[in-house]
Parts: sequence; C-alpha cells; structure tokens
Amino acid sequence: MLRYNLRHLDETIVSGSESSIPLKVASGGSKYLLHKILVLQGLRGRRSTASCKTRSLVQCSGKKPWKQKGTGRARAGSYNSPLWRGGGVVFGPRSKIYKRKINFKERRLALHTALYHNRHKLFVVQNFSSTLCRTTELSHRLARPMQSSTRNAVLLVVDHVSNSLKLSTRNIPNLRLVQPHRISIRDVLVATTIIITDKALQSINITTHTYHGFTEVS
Repeated sequence: MLRYNLRHLDETIVSGSESSIPLKVASGGSKYLLHKILVLQGLRGRRSTASCKTRSLVQCSGKKPWKQKGTGRARAGSYNSPLWRGGGVVFGPRSKIYKRKINFKERRLALHTALYHNRHKLFVVQNFSSTLCRTTELSHRLARPMQSSTRNAVLLVVDHVSNSLKLSTRNIPNLRLVQPHRISIRDVLVATTIIITDKALQSINITTHTYHGFTEVS
C-alpha cells in the first residue's frame, strides 16, 4: 500500500491544500497488467460486422428441385446448397462477441497503478459549480492546470453530469467528462491533466469495495 499527496484546488483552480491517499499498487510487472486491462477494455468496444448465412440460415423452399433419377441431371436435394447460386456459404465469417471477462481485483489494481504513476497530473477541486453554461468560462478555469503541458488532454471527473455542464464541455477539444464509476485505464493514461471534484473523490471512496475506487485519508 503506497501513499501520495493529492493537490487540492479551489473553485477558481488555484493551488490549495494537499491530502494523503493510499493506493494498492502493482509491483515490477505492472506493465503487463496495464496492457492486459487496456486490451480487454478495448475489446469491449469492438463490434463484429461481417456475417454470412450458412445453408441452414438461407430461406428458400424445402422442395427437392427435381426427382432423384431419370432426368440426366446431377442429384440435388435442396435449393440452399452451397453449390448453388443464392445458397449458403461454407466456412464464411460469422458474428461473434469479442468481449472478455475482466477480473475485479485485476481491474482495480490496474486502475490504482495507473493513478499512482500519473499522480503528478491529478488535481482535486473542492467545489466545482455545475451551473456554468459558457464554454469560455470553463476553458478559462481549466487553463491553469493545463498550462504545464503542450498536448492538452483533460479528464474531468464529476459526481453528477448536469445538462449545462455537458453543453459547456462538448466544444472544448480533448476534454473528456466522466463520472467516477466510468473511469477507465485508458482515460487515466491518455490524459495530461486529471481534475476530479471532492464529491467525486468521495463517491469513488464509497465504491471502493464494489467497483474500483481508492480511499482518502484525512
């Protein structure tokens, strides 16, 4: 169990106090764990689009095309034969589910490890007002934490996503707005700045034993 200090910011994004947070972090083989969870989470967004019908799925008459003997033709028993035009496909692609099960403890350990190794870009906001409706105001408030990075990719974690907050963030490039229960490993690794509200931090604390949070120590 490792501990590190989180930088607290006030509502105007000005440096404030710090708090200590313990995280259970993976040892030297953490790269393999992070890679595994990233691949498994990426598979969940993959969709199978190629699919062919076999002879059992092709809808056609079940009548025998012609009698077995006496016509001089080759024997045929159905119209959906793969040998016929419009019939089924042999060994063609079929739709499948790429999603794989992710163990709860591995997912939580990977998130803790990602948060620990990216602790330098994590900020806590004591009170983030959700009444902002102008994109320029929100961009001005986020300018200070983002100024230390040339490539801005902000992850904003709030306990409740209001309609006004969603409207004010949708036109800010490279900003992702999520709730605590939807934080993924990729979001933490890609973001250059992570801003989380105090209530969202408490919400993650509540869901520690049920999802993937971390605990705040006073």
